[in-house]
Amino acid sequence: EQLKKNLEEEELRKIREQEDIAKAKLAEIEEQLAKEEREEKMKEEVRLHRAQVLVKDSEEVRKHAEQMLIGVTEKVALTEMEEKERKAKIEEFKKTEGADLSHVEIVLAEALMEQKDTKTDV
Repeated sequence: EQLKKNLEEEELRKIREQEDIAKAKLAEIEEQLAKEEREEKMKEEVRLHRAQVLVKDSEEVRKHAEQMLIGVTEKVALTEMEEKERKAKIEEFKKTEGADLSHVEIVLAEALMEQKDTKTDV
């Protein structure tokens, strides 16, 4: 009877030992899964951060390009307006003061006016 009792105790001890091993393995697997989930979450956060930075940078580049385009457009418009004013000034000169001048004198006067305009632009 003692032998039977010892065998039962040994069997119970083995069963408990196997249960403990199974619990330890389960805990190890759960920890590994939790670690992988944290890594995946971190990777996703990094991906989202990169996407946000890219969107922000793209928006800044777009705004900068728009500002440059506006600046270039304004400069072109200003240059065209100045050119029209210069031509109008020359035409006005030809009609008034240049009416009595020779062709050479008119060309020289135009060159002088353009030279003055260039100096004031710089």
